[in-house]
Amino acid sequence: MNDIINAEKDIEKYLEKIMFLVQTKKLEQLNKKLISTKDFADSLKKIIHTFNKGNKIDLTFSLQYDGNLLIDLELVNRAILNVLMNAIEHAKEKVILNLQTTQIGIEITICDDSSGFDEKTLQHATEFLYRGDNSRERNGHFGIGLTFAKEVMMKHEGELVIMNGNHSGAMVLLKIPFVSFEKNLKNN
Repeated sequence: MNDIINAEKDIEKYLEKIMFLVQTKKLEQLNKKLISTKDFADSLKKIIHTFNKGNKIDLTFSLQYDGNLLIDLELVNRAILNVLMNAIEHAKEKVILNLQTTQIGIEITICDDSSGFDEKTLQHATEFLYRGDNSRERNGHFGIGLTFAKEVMMKHEGELVIMNGNHSGAMVLLKIPFVSFEKNLKNN
């Protein structure tokens, strides 16, 4: 009987996660606002500070270029947090989050010191409900976090790239372009 009750609870959690993703995908109107790279970096620092229990996260910024982003800050931060929490969970000891600006936008790289992604996961990690390791479902993972993060990047004309680091560990790169002057004028 307990197995049935536990299975029912798991199904309820699973359905809640699916409903969350469906609602997210239905977002027609993003709450996009113009934000400077400095303000974005400050927002990211606050999030990292909140989740950096035990100093597991090393944070580096390289803001060589200044620009503005037209983003839904809450959604972008949630996407970054999804990737960051995955890295924290799989890291042996450290996670590195690097925010840098390029001539065309921002790049957020999140690396961990885990064994990295296997080949199958590199190909399928952003697919809806892909977990890589079936045991992850028992730990509250349903294969939605990276899918959500990729979707958010796409809604901001950006991208999410999954790879393994040069030496070891998993690496996720999130890119968002600066808003162009013409696009900025249209939104004002």
